[in-house]
Amino acid sequence: MNDKKNILFVDDEPHMLDGLRRALRNQRMKWNMLFVSSAEDALELIHESTLDAVITDITMPGLDGLQMLRIIREEGHSCAVVVLTGQGSESIAVEVMKAGADDYLPKGSATPELMKCTIQKVIDSVEQKKALEKMAAYAARLSEKLAEQNIKLTQLSRFDPLTQLFNRRVWEECIDTEHTRSERNRHPYSVIMIDVDHFKLFNDNRGHPEGDDVLRAIANRIQKVTRTCDVPGRYGGEEFVVLLPETTLLEAHSMAERIRNAVWDLKIPHPTNNRYLRITVSMGVAEGPANGWQSVVKDADIALYASKKNGRNTVTKFREDLKRVEQVVHEESHQHKGAA
Repeated sequence: MNDKKNILFVDDEPHMLDGLRRALRNQRMKWNMLFVSSAEDALELIHESTLDAVITDITMPGLDGLQMLRIIREEGHSCAVVVLTGQGSESIAVEVMKAGADDYLPKGSATPELMKCTIQKVIDSVEQKKALEKMAAYAARLSEKLAEQNIKLTQLSRFDPLTQLFNRRVWEECIDTEHTRSERNRHPYSVIMIDVDHFKLFNDNRGHPEGDDVLRAIANRIQKVTRTCDVPGRYGGEEFVVLLPETTLLEAHSMAERIRNAVWDLKIPHPTNNRYLRITVSMGVAEGPANGWQSVVKDADIALYASKKNGRNTVTKFREDLKRVEQVVHEESHQHKGAA
């Protein structure tokens, strides 16, 4: 397993980047280091890659480091950010920290050792924060008045025993909370509905124990590719669902494609899926808030059945025109339920 951290350095001065590359070369066993000369190039990498930390200069032509920092935080990227600048004033330090920096170093005092320590510190801090947020989100759902044993029993009742994902009841509690938060704060959220293609035929051919192995493998892939803030669950049978807080339809579509590709890469043979000869999933994606979270789930379900109708192993974004063919899609799905 590769535990290397991905670190991006941003500075418009080539000699600064060369100096950083040389000064930190002994970190190559622990870090994958990327170097770019503009905030615009940095944002492209941030959008395309999973980064653990960004180390950036402030003063750059075009988009400066402070503007880039604000964009990173506004878009919700969780990477740590350390700001480097030749201007070591207290007012600048306050400004960058208010903008969302995790730390601040004047270039004159940024020795290699100090930089290594600072980068590791902010990465550890962000990881600890994520862990604490996840624990807090879980703990908030538990009653403070329950005894320790009752908490353990409650925990057991919240997870699907086969896949260890949230069960449907708990997942619906999560989306109900997120829907309320979304309406209050006026930000979107999205839902991905996932269905294993031709799963009954697989069970009939290979047996339920192997079918259970497939569901566990798919659940594991979903957990691996989704973000810490996302909430995957088992919706029932061979259906999974993922809640993506503060996520647009387009962003959710990209996540769904990651999940689809991750399942494809499992390369689990499917003797009765004549088209693909391996286990695949179909997905539907919808964005809320709409008229209640139930309508968002229904929209995702409509999009899922459109994926089924269009050949499976695909992702469909919900569109209003899909509602006009909803009845036909569902009739066809029931007719072919034995082959789903």
